[in-house]
Amino acid sequence: MRNIQPEKIAVLLSGGVDSSVVLKLVKEKYPKAEIKAFTLFLFSNYEDINNARKVAEFIGVPHEILDLSKEFQEKIINYFIEAYKKGLTPNPCVICNRKIKLGLAVKKLIEKGYKKIFTGHYVRKEKWENFFLLKKAKAEEKDQTYFLALIFPQFLPNLEFPLGNFSSKEEVKLLAKKWNLPTKERKESQDICFIPNKKIADFLKKYIPPQKGFITYREKIIGVHEGYYQYTIGQRRGLKLKGMKERLYVKKIIPEKNLVIVGRKEELFRKEIRLKHINYFVPIEKWKSFENLFIKIRYKSPLIPISNYRAKREKELIINTEQPVWALTPGQVGAIYSGEGFLLAGGIISF
Repeated sequence: MRNIQPEKIAVLLSGGVDSSVVLKLVKEKYPKAEIKAFTLFLFSNYEDINNARKVAEFIGVPHEILDLSKEFQEKIINYFIEAYKKGLTPNPCVICNRKIKLGLAVKKLIEKGYKKIFTGHYVRKEKWENFFLLKKAKAEEKDQTYFLALIFPQFLPNLEFPLGNFSSKEEVKLLAKKWNLPTKERKESQDICFIPNKKIADFLKKYIPPQKGFITYREKIIGVHEGYYQYTIGQRRGLKLKGMKERLYVKKIIPEKNLVIVGRKEELFRKEIRLKHINYFVPIEKWKSFENLFIKIRYKSPLIPISNYRAKREKELIINTEQPVWALTPGQVGAIYSGEGFLLAGGIISF
């Protein structure tokens, strides 16, 4: 008689309440499967690993640490520093999801024979025609599709996101308390994991020597800065412009000249968005199948209606919006959605 091997399932266990609940849900739904929890060691995240180990032991699931710290340094931290050197404002979490958490880690797990890999992200996955697509979470205030806008589409058949169908974070917390999970009281972290307390400028000073430069308005010097990398498009606070009656905002950064250019608020509006390094979940020729298209330029910003779009060259896209968009920031991510909430593509904003 043929020996049938149990299904192999991996759960990415971060040490937070969300992935802890996912592990418990998976354990209950697949009682005959071979389930294993994996925690990524990235950057001094020892507390996360300790919490994850406690949860796995509590639920009764084997636990393993994947050491991706070297790759994290090379692909995320170095990328972050180099982007600021170029005058950009990067989003390291989006890049980390693409290259590390839902990139390299998923690739390694598939190679180990895990065909289903569960995560604690608040997103839904649905099939549209022959494509697996990400869709906005039912709990829209927790939706994380924006952070997954650049993940490799070929991994979507293997990824599962059970929290996408929950109505709120409160539902997840209530389950954690009901099951008395070790992480039931753990608070959510909003910081960049390798920069505690959101002190980005202090972190960057270690890698980019402070160098005084000028702040200009209408080609006149009106101030001095300690390093252009300490500024981002749309910034007003911290400019220290004495004697200026007008409210001025960072309009442009020119790193090769160590120059920060400011302007009035109305000067920072644009109706054209250029995206590079496009990651398509649905080929652009099929976008006409969707009635309305929208773009999101920051995680917390609203969806902006798209009036038209065109592919300029491979992996580059020009988007025109119905209304002007304020403070477009090169280096940030632009995510394109259908009116139904499907994530169609993502790219890096550039000028």
